[in-house]
Amino acid sequence: MRNQLNVYSAAEEIAKITALAKSLDQTAKQLRSELSLAQNKLKNLQVELETKRRLVAATESVYQNNLVEALQSALASAQFRVQELETSLSWRVTMPLRAVGRLFVKK
Repeated sequence: MRNQLNVYSAAEEIAKITALAKSLDQTAKQLRSELSLAQNKLKNLQVELETKRRLVAATESVYQNNLVEALQSALASAQFRVQELETSLSWRVTMPLRAVGRLFVKK
């Protein structure tokens, strides 16, 4: 009777361990599947991040080029205006007056 109980008990334990092993195997398969999905998502996000970084870099470059062009244009306009003023008749006529004025201005 005791042998039968031990065999029955051992069979129950084996069945429990087998069920647990199957459950763990299913959990492991599910986790591997989730890991694979997460790795694919990570790769996609890395590609998207690199694409956006390149877009930002290109946008910054265009913005900087436009800013440089606008500043160069403004500088050229200002230089042209100064040249117009300095070559004007009124500027040349008032030159002696400005020279005398500088003598009285303290620096």
